[in-house]
Amino acid sequence: MSHVPQIWLPVTIEEAWKIKNTFRNNSAYIAGGTILRLQEEKGISKPDHLISLREIPSLQEVSHSQNDFLSIGSNVTLSYLLKHPFIQKYQNSLISAVKEIAAPGIRNQATIGGNIGYQYGDLIHVLLSLNAQILWYDGVSEQTSLLHEFLELMINQAETFSNAIIINILIPNRAADYDHTFYFEKIGRREAFTPSIISISCYLELQKGFKIDECRIAVSSSQHFPERLLRTERLMKGKTLTKEEINEMYKVILLEYNPVDDPFASAEYKKRMAANLLASFLVEKLLERSEIHS
Repeated sequence: MSHVPQIWLPVTIEEAWKIKNTFRNNSAYIAGGTILRLQEEKGISKPDHLISLREIPSLQEVSHSQNDFLSIGSNVTLSYLLKHPFIQKYQNSLISAVKEIAAPGIRNQATIGGNIGYQYGDLIHVLLSLNAQILWYDGVSEQTSLLHEFLELMINQAETFSNAIIINILIPNRAADYDHTFYFEKIGRREAFTPSIISISCYLELQKGFKIDECRIAVSSSQHFPERLLRTERLMKGKTLTKEEINEMYKVILLEYNPVDDPFASAEYKKRMAANLLASFLVEKLLERSEIHS
């Protein structure tokens, strides 16, 4: 007889946290359920208690503040992201990325909060490059952390952090008076819900003279946590976009990014692929802007 866990249906964040704190490692939060499906395929059995977050209204909302953030509830599905008017208007970068994540049937179930909670989700590096923040609940009060800080807490304080509930993903509005450029690329297998071999995203704010005022680069790969390439970003900020600077950036990525081998690709392949993809994008951007201003 198959194991049937008990399903809990809290209607507030506080109630959900209390249930999780009671059963701790023998329980799990659940929204779309796609992570549990992945774990089952790997032979990991469900815990005895599943805490559904679907009945908590505040986790389903999308809102926008004109001078602040686009706020996305953690239970918003990936398919809903594709069609929401606020996201189409203010963060269409997300749309191009979500279209490359899994199959439509999976996107109908998978949530943006679950993608982050899985820690390997293909959307994480996109949100990192967009400088996203996380509003989360720690059992006492709501906290706000930059996404990369939140991920570090999940990894380094896994035992004490396992009860935390992601409430909203906050994406800052794009600065005015800049040429905003967003790049996303995913290389890998196209099965319904398998991690990419390598995914990279880059957000740039460029002045008319090709000067880079803002640069955020994030990369993820199979069996390796998504991360910002902070050293490469520091190299690029304040520089004028030239072929020489792109060559320097290429060298720094090879030094900074340290993925791991997996059955489908070596660490060296992933490292060079990340550098090649970003360099190709920047060269294309340079040529495009040169034509515009010639």
